[in-house]
Formats: sequence, C-alpha cells, structure tokens
Amino acid sequence: MPGVTDPMFTGKQTSPTLPDLGLVGSDINGYRVKELLDQGGMSWVYEATHPEIGRRAAVKVLKAEGHNDEESRNRFLLEARAVAALTNKHVVEIWNYGILPDGRQYLMMPLLEGEALDRYLARMHTLPPAQALQIAEQVLNALSEAHKKNIVHRDVKPGNIFLVREHTGELLVKVMDFGLAAARPVAMPEGDGPAKASWVAGTPCYVAPEQAKGLAVTPAADLYALGVTLYELMAGEPPFPDLPDQPVAELLKKHLHEAPPRLSFKVANLPEGVEEFVNSLLEKDPAKRPASADLARAQAQRLLKRLSADATAVKGVSLPGVSAVSAPRMSTEKVLGPPPADLVTVQMSQQRRREWLLPILLLLLLLLGLGIWKLVGGGGGEVAAAPPAKLDTTPVEVVKPVEPVKAAEPEKAVEAVKPPAPESDPLAAPAKKKIVTVKNPQVTIEKSECEGDDLWKRERARELVELSSKAAKAGFYAEWELKEPPLTKRIAEAGPQNCAAIDDEITQLAIRYESPAPKK
Repeated sequence: MPGVTDPMFTGKQTSPTLPDLGLVGSDINGYRVKELLDQGGMSWVYEATHPEIGRRAAVKVLKAEGHNDEESRNRFLLEARAVAALTNKHVVEIWNYGILPDGRQYLMMPLLEGEALDRYLARMHTLPPAQALQIAEQVLNALSEAHKKNIVHRDVKPGNIFLVREHTGELLVKVMDFGLAAARPVAMPEGDGPAKASWVAGTPCYVAPEQAKGLAVTPAADLYALGVTLYELMAGEPPFPDLPDQPVAELLKKHLHEAPPRLSFKVANLPEGVEEFVNSLLEKDPAKRPASADLARAQAQRLLKRLSADATAVKGVSLPGVSAVSAPRMSTEKVLGPPPADLVTVQMSQQRRREWLLPILLLLLLLLGLGIWKLVGGGGGEVAAAPPAKLDTTPVEVVKPVEPVKAAEPEKAVEAVKPPAPESDPLAAPAKKKIVTVKNPQVTIEKSECEGDDLWKRERARELVELSSKAAKAGFYAEWELKEPPLTKRIAEAGPQNCAAIDDEITQLAIRYESPAPKK
C-alpha cells in the first residue's frame, strides 16, 4: 500500500527506514512472503504469493511498537471489521485476518497493480476537472455504502485512494486504509490528553472543521475531506497546505475560520459548476454540505455528463509501465441513472441558454415561413398585383401556383406557355431572357430578367423559404428579416425600378448559405 501516512496528526508521509525483513521467506496462512513493499505509521506491507496457485497478496502486519499499544491493536481490528462489512468494488477487500506466532496482527488483501493517487498527482501536478470528478465519483460510491452501514472513514485523502488498471483498460478507484473508521456519530472524549488527540486523528490538511473542533464525527466529515482532495487534484495543492514549520494548531484554525482560496483563481478555464460543487463540499457547517454521499455523487455525475462532450476536459491516465498510447482512460459516459428528486441542481445558466436557442430559432423560422406563405397567396391571402400593361386591354386571369394546369383545359396551358410574339409586332411584350450569374465557383444562380410582377415575387419568396432552411441548418437566424424594412416586405412592394437590386441581394444570400463553409 504505497503512500500510507501516519494516521496521527503528523501530516507528513513516512519514508522507508531499515525494514523489518524478519517475515521474508516465512509462510502466512498458506502464502509465502516474498518481499517488503512499503511501511506506514503502524504497519509493514509485504508481498506474498501462494506457492501452488500463484495468487499474489498484500500482507499488512502491525509493527512491534503498535503491538504493544492497545489502541493500535483495536484500530487494526477495526479496519478488518469495517472493510469486511463492505462489498463495494471501490473498497480494497480483506481476504483474511489473523495473529502471527509472535502475537502481531495481520491483514491479507489482494495485491493491487497501479499507483496511489498522491504519487500519481506528484507526477502529474494537476488533473483535468473531468478526470478529477471521475475519481471523486468513484470515491463517493464507496463512501455511500460505508455511510449506509454506519461507517465513517475519517481519513479520506489522496494517499488512501489507489488507481488500478482493469483488464478493460479503464481505471478503477479503490479506497483503502479504514484504520481510522468509526461507527457514526463519534463523540469526542473529555479532556485534552492523548485519547482526545487519537479521536481527532486524521491528516490535518484534510480534516473537517467539526472533526478538528472535537464535535461528533459524521459522514459529512468524509465529504469535507473529499472536497479538499478534489480541490487538490485540480489546483495542485490543498486549499490549506501543510507548510514546513507550521504548527498543526494554525492549520486547524484555517479549516475552522478561513474561506478556501477560490478554485477558479488557481485553475484556468474551470468549467461552470465545478467550483460550486467543490465549495458545497467545503462548507464549514456540516449541515450545509450535501445531505449524503449519494446526493454528492449525483451532482458529480451531472457535471461529468456535461463535460463528456468536451474532449479537452479529459486527459488519459498513465500508470507506471504503461505507454502514453495505450494508457487507460476513464469513461466519462458512465452515468448511473437520473439523480434523486431532492438533488440540489447545479446552476448552469450558460448551458440553459444554449438549450433554449434551438427552439427559439425554430419558432422564428416557422413564423417567417407563415409570413412568406401568406405573402405569396397561401391560406386565402391575396397578393397585390402589378398594374397590367397599358396596351393589353384583355383581362388576364391570375393562375395561382397551387392550381396546376389540367389536361382538360388546353386553352389555359397554351396561354401559360405562350411564346413571345415576333419583334415586328408592336403590341407584343418583350421576351424574358435567361441570365446566368456566377459569383462563386461552387454556386450557380439562374434567374429571369426581373419585372417585379407577380411571378417574380412568388419566385423570390420561394427562394427566401429555401434560404431560411439553409440558414437554420448552418446555425444562423434569417438575418435579412431583422433589417428595416424586411426583405419579404420589399419583395411584396417591389416594381421594375428596384427588383434588380433585390435579385442581387438574394443572389449574395444564396452564395453565402449554399457555399461550403470555409475551413478553419
């Protein structure tokens, strides 16, 4: 168990000294002790292997000085009982508990292949918000079961969180070292002697205000310690670092009375909602923190769901011996169902504005389409017709676009496609010539020479409807309707004197929305 710290108020990691190798080569419960892995404040950790099946184990053995201390022996047994009561995959399980021939207690656990979070953080310095939230979400999963079984960890910190690489390539977080765990609530003994210091035991950088003050220790203390851990993962240091030569009492006063520095001042481009979530865990008053680990976990899941679309928010985790290419990654898509109904929703105002944008845009396009449809004669509406030519005194019946020419009425069909009269006929209207305008290599616009008549107005209105659809797909409003007067109104009132300018304006809009978007 690398990175184990002394559970008392030292706040410093113990560095290996001359190890006790007396157990190397001996048999413990059918396992052969192979080598010493690490040591903590109260125990040695050895690697052992079953000689027949090859199963590897970690054996945690109480030190000789701890064996002579009743409190250390009770704490060692308490860890075994606490972990044995849990079946969560995010808790390091205990295979066996026993007493060696010399009277020392031992715990036998699976040998984890990975890295303690404190050592990983020392290499990485900081973690992206999404990755830090993924770790916190799995820790909350373990704390949730522990709290439901009246177990308070009391020493949540990076040194007691282990990152394991699963066979799937994903990372599995394991919470370990329940040596300070206690059934909740834990009342503080009277007085100021060693017994009281023991009950306050923890690591000063992560201790909750009520825990430092000597009040009852509840699950809320674990949430505070996790808030400190989450802050440290993103900022690179806890909100109240354990500075050299700083008395423990001074550090505890900061937990009791000082507000932590703003996380957004230490982390650039912090996603919205993350700082609020961390601050909720770091509330001085336990009653103001999330009401349970389940509620805190649901909030973390909501933030992860929003961050999952941002590929830059997650950085792959590389454990020792794993190349950067094959480094396992934690999935950000893992959301375990909807949050409870009483969850305090994290405010995401900017996200809500984006969610409302599309419905508002669709509504504006619908209103625009209805206006254009009425303009061209739909729904029984009438379009103001241009005055007929002075030389043509014969009444002309207006053919609506919704009434196609029937085969039984050849006269109308002939009239609709009536060829132009010879140029020698002074009464004939001039022929409409086709004009092809190319303003862009990818766009070709074909239109008739304009006269501002009803047919021209209907064609222009139809083109605007098509442009509205293309603009919506490109994420734009129908901006030509925001001008004064709107383009639809100018088309309805157009005549031969200004229809050419409107044609040019529509051509430019068509080029803008039909051309491929330039590469960024």
